[in-house]
Amino acid sequence: YAQLQDDKYLSEEGVYITLIADNMGSLKEGSPIYYKQIKAGKILSYQWDSKSKKVFLKGFVAKEYASEVQNNSLFYIASGIDAKFGFDGLEINTESLETVLTGGVAFYTPISQDGKTVRNNEQFKLYPTKSKAMNKYVDIVVHSTDSHGLVAGNLVMYKSVIIGHVSNVRLEKEQVELDIKIDSKYAYLLKEDTLFWPEAFEMSLQGIQNFSAALKGTFIVLKEGESQRDEDYFVLLSKKPSAHFNEKGLRVVVKAKRLGGIKEETPLYYRQIKIGSVSQYRLSDDATGVDIELFIEPCYAHLIRSNSYFYNAGGIGMEVGVFSAKVKTETLDSILTGGIAVMTPDEYTDPAKESQLFTLHENPDERGLNWAPKLYSSDPMCQ
Repeated sequence: YAQLQDDKYLSEEGVYITLIADNMGSLKEGSPIYYKQIKAGKILSYQWDSKSKKVFLKGFVAKEYASEVQNNSLFYIASGIDAKFGFDGLEINTESLETVLTGGVAFYTPISQDGKTVRNNEQFKLYPTKSKAMNKYVDIVVHSTDSHGLVAGNLVMYKSVIIGHVSNVRLEKEQVELDIKIDSKYAYLLKEDTLFWPEAFEMSLQGIQNFSAALKGTFIVLKEGESQRDEDYFVLLSKKPSAHFNEKGLRVVVKAKRLGGIKEETPLYYRQIKIGSVSQYRLSDDATGVDIELFIEPCYAHLIRSNSYFYNAGGIGMEVGVFSAKVKTETLDSILTGGIAVMTPDEYTDPAKESQLFTLHENPDERGLNWAPKLYSSDPMCQ
């Protein structure tokens, strides 16, 4: 009677498929094939191929479900329980109680305009689990001299958006290698000059940094590269690269006697409008002062000339007279966070060159209060 029912089932219209697997698992002849947890077909037979070292399983999908089998369909073994534990909790996947006990196959067809209904004996890869069949990640390796407290499960962020996670951390010849999975939607970010660095929760007298890391744990930040060449092996920087790294713009250096309250991202003002900021600083070669690199945004680069005058605009300056006192400051922000300002004379000279040296004065040039040079950008995007 069972054989009669089998013959009747197979005599109806449907589609025959071939599934290629590394091993049988708990599958056998008669194991069900599910579509959206509905029994849509079954495994008819299997055969070992000694040349490819693969198992070829012949399956049948009934007529009412045959149109759902398309050339982009994903087949996976649905036997037992597929469990995954992560930051979002415990996730358990199974098609039915029957598959837990006797084994089975399931398939999923992504919505696509390019998907086409298959003909008989079309071949498909049979994935060992649903998670591997639905894998939407690109695998990369990031290596470092230290793990920086990173463990499997830590997140990878780009512009505060989660784009991947660390899947494994291991030692490899005194180096730490991190296996990372990046969502395939963001694979375009993975260029040979893409940068990675860790960010952890930090609390000091200067304030709190990376507060979100207190909740999510240490995470990795990605900065997109500009190269056209793809890459899957990267170096993990020990800290965030200098501000405006790889950005287009003008960079000049101002020499000061001391750093004072200046730090990275301290703003640069022209007529109280922010036109750039401090990208990095270091001791001068002879250690008699400090070299401060300023980044000027492309649309404001034409304002900086070879005879421009830079001065420290941080804090409060005060002039006291017989009858009054006058407080001078560039902006309210500069009182709190510091700042640098620049003036350009009416009789300006050539545009400043990349890495040109200037002096950072302690006070503004009093003549500069009346300077009003007419400076136009030659870049049409800035007009």
